[in-house]
Amino acid sequence: MVTNSILQRIKDIADEQIRDHETMTRPDLAFELRQYGVKGDSLEVDKLVFEAYSFYKNSKTIKDTFVTQDSNKSIVSLYLLHNAIDKADYKDVQTLMTKSLSTVDSSLSELDKQLKENLAGTSIKIATGVANIASGNSAVVKIQKEASFLFERYTNMVNSYESSKTDITDLTKQFVYLRNDIVAQYRRYGTALIDIFGDSIKVLEPELFDFDSIEWLEVQNMLQNRNLEYSRLSETCTQLMTSISAGFKNMLENSANVYRAVGNKGVGLALAGLNYLSHFVNAHTEATKLEAELQMFKNNIHKDGTLIKTDLIRLLSIYKSMNDVNIPKANAFYRFSGKVLNSELDAMIDSLYGTEELMQLKEQRDNIFAKYKKLENIVVDHQLNIDNCIKIIQDHRQLIGNLEGDYNHAIKIKPNKPSVIVNLLTFGSKGKAFNRELYEWMQQHSPIVKQYQNLHVDVKLYEDDLAFHKAALSNVETDYLSLKQQLKSVNSTIRKALLVSNETKVKFTDSLSCIVGVLRLAREIANTSLINSQVKVVKGIKLDNIIVPENVQQSISSLTAMLKEGMASSVKEEPEKSLKVLNEMRNYQAQEICKTETDTQTLVKINSSDSKITKNDIRNIQNATIQSVDSIAHLFEAHAKLNVLKEESNIAIELYDAQMHALQKKFKLIIEGVNNKSVVLRETMKQLNTTQEANKLKETLLSLSDGEILLSEREIDEFLNDNKIIEL
Repeated sequence: MVTNSILQRIKDIADEQIRDHETMTRPDLAFELRQYGVKGDSLEVDKLVFEAYSFYKNSKTIKDTFVTQDSNKSIVSLYLLHNAIDKADYKDVQTLMTKSLSTVDSSLSELDKQLKENLAGTSIKIATGVANIASGNSAVVKIQKEASFLFERYTNMVNSYESSKTDITDLTKQFVYLRNDIVAQYRRYGTALIDIFGDSIKVLEPELFDFDSIEWLEVQNMLQNRNLEYSRLSETCTQLMTSISAGFKNMLENSANVYRAVGNKGVGLALAGLNYLSHFVNAHTEATKLEAELQMFKNNIHKDGTLIKTDLIRLLSIYKSMNDVNIPKANAFYRFSGKVLNSELDAMIDSLYGTEELMQLKEQRDNIFAKYKKLENIVVDHQLNIDNCIKIIQDHRQLIGNLEGDYNHAIKIKPNKPSVIVNLLTFGSKGKAFNRELYEWMQQHSPIVKQYQNLHVDVKLYEDDLAFHKAALSNVETDYLSLKQQLKSVNSTIRKALLVSNETKVKFTDSLSCIVGVLRLAREIANTSLINSQVKVVKGIKLDNIIVPENVQQSISSLTAMLKEGMASSVKEEPEKSLKVLNEMRNYQAQEICKTETDTQTLVKINSSDSKITKNDIRNIQNATIQSVDSIAHLFEAHAKLNVLKEESNIAIELYDAQMHALQKKFKLIIEGVNNKSVVLRETMKQLNTTQEANKLKETLLSLSDGEILLSEREIDEFLNDNKIIEL
């Protein structure tokens, strides 16, 4: 029995959580309420939260505070459907189911938007700054920023998939709750027919589809893999930028020293220019190699995106099946079947149980059916929590494995506190050094250590939850078997006490075909399922590592060597001739200046031997030029390999996309089939919503079936002559 004290406690917890800007999961709330007799995480907690929400006048605080373990969705919001079904509030049931469908539609639309952005392949404009252009870092900065942009967009895509998964899971869970109510109705009326006609009626147990069997892409594993790639790429970019910046600084210092050392300033400028050219070209060569890593990162993002896009069409086919056919049929049956069955059956059934004993037995059986329905909802809840716990434990263990190396390293290098004696002997310097080192360690390594340790704690808690739900599920199965025996006993007692005359049977026969049809329709809706291709997650084909073929690499290397050798030999040829030409040019320049210059000091400076170009100057220029040529050749080689890699990537990606496109066509055919069904169903729904006449309502409701569910006159005659068993 729910007391005001437990409702007050729930309200107090909600106030505390909201004050701290926190939410609380159902397992944590169950732990807080254990002193009030709550034995663990279960649907009972949902009900208590909803009762507290209602008791405190639809408290927004309670609604916003308590959330589900798996999806962080409001417990109150999800329990609203339970409440509406229990109250037989047809309008609210339809409104809530429509709202859930709308949520799924929005999340799938958002996923589609994220996929288009990830697969668009549009170029990204990135500003790098003048300083990075001058130092040669601009290409690396562009790669780092582009990788960051791509990874952020990829993360949004994965989060959208997870959101769609959560919303579809919530939708199917709500459908199951509605289905369980239809099953309860089927059993109740089916058993009543057995009371009347005995073993001539056979109630077939519905084949309840397990919507928890829907598979999902392991997008969190995909995200972790891309995160590792991105982290490595980003770290390499940072290290390379540091190296290029240091190289640029050294190059400037060396160029200044060379400029001051050589006699001819023109030679000094030339050497400085060649040094800068070599630095700049080397920086772009390294950036080009890095761009090859970025290309592989892009390939994997595209592969994952295409896989998710294909699976999105599978999810769309599930949504279409639920939105266009399954849920509308269930809603229509839930809303209108009672009107048909009540008018046809209730009055006659009530007249059968005329004695006090039979009325009590019927009431006892109705209570058993209510418990059946409750247990089936509890089974759904426990099974869902078991699946969630297993998934969370697996994800946490994988993350622990990823962090283990960093954690062990952090623990290994954690500073050790000096002993009191050592600290005294060093006049406190060791203690101060320890505090400083510990602070630096805490800043760098503490987050990883805390995360690793918290994950271990969480795994233990989830393992406890998993064990609880498994034990609870086992108990429910035991209770279910017990109820089955109780129902068998009550049915037997009723049939012994109930004597139905032939006249009464004939009276029921007038409505038998319709009643059987409605119950068969109930079982058909209860048997609602998805086809295997909708349940099974899309499997991505293996995309081999994309590399530059060995023969192509050798060809590029050979061509690079030829170019390098050719350019280098042309630089080395006839250095004396080069010296003579340069000096003749210098002498000609000096003569031209002397024709106009009258200042004696200037003339002396012009003719000074310090400004002559020496063989050593030519040798230095020659060496610097060869170094630049070598750098340019390596840049050519890196660019050639990158272009081949991009071409190989395009070929592989096109093949991958083509195979994924073939899968997408299969799901589009499923969607077309659903569309064809929905056209007919929409017309039926329109008639149901507008029909006032009872017989027309029965006829329209029965037309929801995909098969033949009415009894023929021949079947009824055979049944009345005890020559036929009717299966519901």
